[in-house]
Amino acid sequence: MLSRLFPGLVLLCLGLFLVFVLIPMGIRAPGYVQPNSLSPQDLPRLLAWVVVAVSLCIIFAGIFVGGQEGLSLGAMSPLRGIVFIAAFAGLLLLLPVLGTALTVFLFVFGLLLFKSRLGPLRSLVLSILFSSTVHVLFIEIARIPLPNRLPDLF
Repeated sequence: MLSRLFPGLVLLCLGLFLVFVLIPMGIRAPGYVQPNSLSPQDLPRLLAWVVVAVSLCIIFAGIFVGGQEGLSLGAMSPLRGIVFIAAFAGLLLLLPVLGTALTVFLFVFGLLLFKSRLGPLRSLVLSILFSSTVHVLFIEIARIPLPNRLPDLF
């Protein structure tokens, strides 16, 4: 039973830490905010509350849904961990050079192609969709300044 509740409890602790400690102490809010504008804490606080809500859903599903003892990803081989660490290091090193969109595309495409049972075409389509979604959500909607080198390349 505890193995079903553990992921939700860890996520709940992370969400509560974000809501009550990290966001209030790490993001400075101005003393006065105009009524029609948002404080810099509003979007991170909303996302932290979403993390808390999802963790509560995972905990309730672990309590009320039976049948599975726990989530198992299979045997973790050292080679699998080394490949992921190398890919993540490559992501961090290529991010300032290639920009967010192309780096996320290459990272997701590489992981899906080499570590999943999807074919190359499905991996390519999912990588394009994921990279486009990251670009739209973070750069276009949330206006978070991420490295974007694509216009410089063309």
